[in-house]
Amino acid sequence: LGVEWYPRMVEETKAIHEDLPEFTGDYFSTKDANAFEKWLAARMEFVIQYQVDHYQTMHPISFTNWPTTDLLDHPAEPSVDEDLVSVDPNTIYESDQLKTGYFASYHIYPYYPDFLNYEEDYINFIDHRGEENNYAGYLDELIQAHRMPLVVAEFGIPASRGMTHRNPFGWNQGFMSEKEQGETVVRLFEDIFEQGAAGGIMFTWQDEWFKRTWNTMELDNPDRRPYWSNVQTNEQRFGILGFETHSKPLDGSLEKWEETEQLATQEEGILKALSVDHDEAYLYFMLEFDESQWDEEMKFSIMLNTIADQGNQSVPFVEDLTFEEGIDFVIDISAENENRVWVDSYYDPFYFQYGYELEMLDDAEAVENNDGQFNGIHFALSKPMTIPSTGEFIPFDYYETGLLREGIGNPESESFDSLADYTINNESGLLEIRIPWLLLNVKDPSQKEILGDIWPEGLEASEFIEQIYVNAVASKDQKLIDQLPEDSEMLPYSWDKWEEPEYEERLKESYDVIQDYLLTITGE
Repeated sequence: LGVEWYPRMVEETKAIHEDLPEFTGDYFSTKDANAFEKWLAARMEFVIQYQVDHYQTMHPISFTNWPTTDLLDHPAEPSVDEDLVSVDPNTIYESDQLKTGYFASYHIYPYYPDFLNYEEDYINFIDHRGEENNYAGYLDELIQAHRMPLVVAEFGIPASRGMTHRNPFGWNQGFMSEKEQGETVVRLFEDIFEQGAAGGIMFTWQDEWFKRTWNTMELDNPDRRPYWSNVQTNEQRFGILGFETHSKPLDGSLEKWEETEQLATQEEGILKALSVDHDEAYLYFMLEFDESQWDEEMKFSIMLNTIADQGNQSVPFVEDLTFEEGIDFVIDISAENENRVWVDSYYDPFYFQYGYELEMLDDAEAVENNDGQFNGIHFALSKPMTIPSTGEFIPFDYYETGLLREGIGNPESESFDSLADYTINNESGLLEIRIPWLLLNVKDPSQKEILGDIWPEGLEASEFIEQIYVNAVASKDQKLIDQLPEDSEMLPYSWDKWEEPEYEERLKESYDVIQDYLLTITGE
């Protein structure tokens, strides 16, 4: 029964109803319980009685709980809310009339709350493999503290591009491939059983496009989340069944691209053709080039103008390259350097929020439009905090989510990598890139809504556009070699709005990994 309880609500319930007497019913009673626990006992009593009266049956029963309101003390927890109050199943007692049993139920993930990553007894705990394991350490203490069976009613990790929390052993909330998702879920399953839990329920069967997470929720339109697939929001990607189209599977093949998707072509020069497409999750680019002119010191860049009256008219990565309209994003691909998406410093929501507004970045100042500067694209992971048990100060933590990963993004390929962003085939002269909509400050691609002018209006700023503009260049040692089209002309790309997204169901790579494990432990 119930949800993950908000600790302030539990605390306030205790204060308002501190004189509430102990609960006594036919199936449940309480002893030394707080008001919230007494209320839960009464709710379970009601449900059991309703089942008996209407259906002449009973089920095993529990209420939902989570580490935030567990019955343990966590001296390493830096947030008051995460260790503020307990909801203790041990204060509720079942009678002999309850024939089916009462159990404890917790949602437990390996990376949250922060005490899981900093409680020394947990991170130094040695599991059944002989390895350090904070998840097993927490389970061991929690299960031993209960007098009834304990079920881990939610556990798992998302196979998402975006990340929200780190785990010290790599079981992160996000930026995990589908294969890593399956392997980590199996590992957590093993910990759950080895530490003595009565069972575990994996979260979750299918992806959930409507979900939000704290480090992206201010960057999209909350009313339109179900209408598109945001691979940067990890909460949408816990499923082992996905919904997607992969309209341009990232595999380096030319056959899937239509001639009508070409924005520009030319006969001479290294750049031969530029094509663009999209689906519910990505904006796709395909650049054809003369493979005979390719060398590893060369760099390809795709320039994007997405918002009017903003952006840089010069690009510091390529000398003497200027544009009449401002450039908002640059996608850089080379063989020698890290590859990434750059954002105009004036259009960088991370810098605006965490640097200028919250002052968590050193020497952050207000930015002028068209200042010629570009930033990497970053996501916050945790705000500055001090660990109470040790006094250790943990600085603001963030990572560069705009870094691009080479690989094959076609699920039909044996080399499939769900985190792949681009693939380049030097022999055939083809570069394919897929960029998540949110990386380009698109709040809702289904209605062509983008982030607006953030400096006067904040992150609530919003605009609706008709198209975006694209240009591609090849350079070497920051010297321009070729441009498509010539003379810095920006080519428009538009798409139709939608109210019903296209998608197909697909079992992820994690499905097979988890299935093999379950078949092994059941002996089938």
